[in-house]
Amino acid sequence: MKKLLILLVVLLTAVTVFAGGAKETVNEKVLRVGVSDNPRFLDPTANSDNVMGRVLKNIHETFIELAADGTIIPRLAESWNQIDDRTIEFTLRKDVVSHAGFPLDADDVMVSFGEGRTASPGDPGYDTLKQYTGLFEVEKIDKYTVKFTKAEPDALLLLRFTYDTTSIMCGDSFKARKSWEEWMVKPVGFGSYYVDEYRPDEYMVFKKFADYYGKEAPLDEIRYIVIPEMAPRIMGLLSDDYDIITEVSPDQFSTIENRKGFAVSGGPINNVRLIIYDEVASPVLKDARVRLALNYSIDRELINNTIFKGLSEIPNGVQMKNFGEMYIGEYKAVGFNPEKAKQLLKDAGYNGEEISYRYMVDYYTGEVATAQILQQMWSDVGLNVKLELKENWDQIETDEAAEGRGIINWSATAIFADPLTQIARLYGPAGFFQVHNMWNNDDINAQFEILSGTDPVARRKAAKRMLEISEDEDPPGTYLYLLPQFYGRSEKVTWEPSGSHFMDFRAGAVELSD
Repeated sequence: MKKLLILLVVLLTAVTVFAGGAKETVNEKVLRVGVSDNPRFLDPTANSDNVMGRVLKNIHETFIELAADGTIIPRLAESWNQIDDRTIEFTLRKDVVSHAGFPLDADDVMVSFGEGRTASPGDPGYDTLKQYTGLFEVEKIDKYTVKFTKAEPDALLLLRFTYDTTSIMCGDSFKARKSWEEWMVKPVGFGSYYVDEYRPDEYMVFKKFADYYGKEAPLDEIRYIVIPEMAPRIMGLLSDDYDIITEVSPDQFSTIENRKGFAVSGGPINNVRLIIYDEVASPVLKDARVRLALNYSIDRELINNTIFKGLSEIPNGVQMKNFGEMYIGEYKAVGFNPEKAKQLLKDAGYNGEEISYRYMVDYYTGEVATAQILQQMWSDVGLNVKLELKENWDQIETDEAAEGRGIINWSATAIFADPLTQIARLYGPAGFFQVHNMWNNDDINAQFEILSGTDPVARRKAAKRMLEISEDEDPPGTYLYLLPQFYGRSEKVTWEPSGSHFMDFRAGAVELSD
């Protein structure tokens, strides 16, 4: 009898349910997010893609952060002093501990930007840091003060430190890990949640960090559960398996909104959806006229109206309207001109050679439908494009997969309101396509150097020239539309999208009712 009572007590106090492979304790606030994909890595310098941007700020912290209204707010830094266009000092907070319990100090910064992580070309985080924020010389002034210096003046110097790649890692934990592969799937940082479980292609679990220095996280646990197909995601939302789902296409809005207790939110974000050409792996694409013909064959407004019900927006090339003085309004990006496309193909001597187009199942909202419409538009002008559905990014973007690659999907986030962090980062000398030998252009690289300077007139002229080269002369790809992000959610979740990839579940950003 005594054993039976003990067993009953254990069962009553440890009741759990399972969803996405993880345990949920009764009365905990557990947010279940159904996603099309999860990041392959969780260290901010391991890579930088859309699904990483979705989660990183929930687990990692930068010195400072760019608020929604454009102001810069403190995070791990209590103060900062920009000495000139090359140099900036940060003074760290003294009340911060990592997820492993180690107090934050300047040594963590030195490890984060040091040898073995980001400092040298052989370090695993070097290329990502170089591409997204540039490289810095880092000096420890005292226990809580560090100084960063760039080799050249940088018009965006302060803003660089608001981006994820400059997040600070726990130095003690980093040095204790046996390998980069072990570290990058379960890194130790200073954010309001920590990584509890990570299973590639299945799910990952973040848990509330009880010793976070700031306001307490509103959720005990966040589960990101991978469901690649949209229909099962929607079914799971409506059957209460998930509280929020991502990448909902407009043709499915009514399925969600017609059910009591559910809603859809979202819209276009600060990201231009693109297609990219590999002119090295696909011989037919070596001729710029064929690439230009691909560009002129696209009716972008038709795609927006057909797939997104007109809810997205067609940008003026790879740039955003919020660039202020750096927005090149007088530039007119290539539009829909099928007759010009046919003439270009005739001039190029194109004879129907096959061009592969590799894509995935809606990694991007509406990706499959977009690929199918594009294939038809290209066929209408005589282009022979073969669709190749792939299971993951390794089958699309890696150097090992390059053979036969022609067209792939991509997107370009405007990290800050400046072309240096969008078109220049995308197509410049440190961008993915030049680094991986898919395309290069010396004039683009020369303009990149000018745009990286501080003369506003010269910078604007360089930005315009980069648009002209990349769309009108020697295109490495082309713009399609502003990437829309639509979410389905249960109305027990009070949450609104951020206007970027980031799904903010920190204090003040989300509430979950019973």
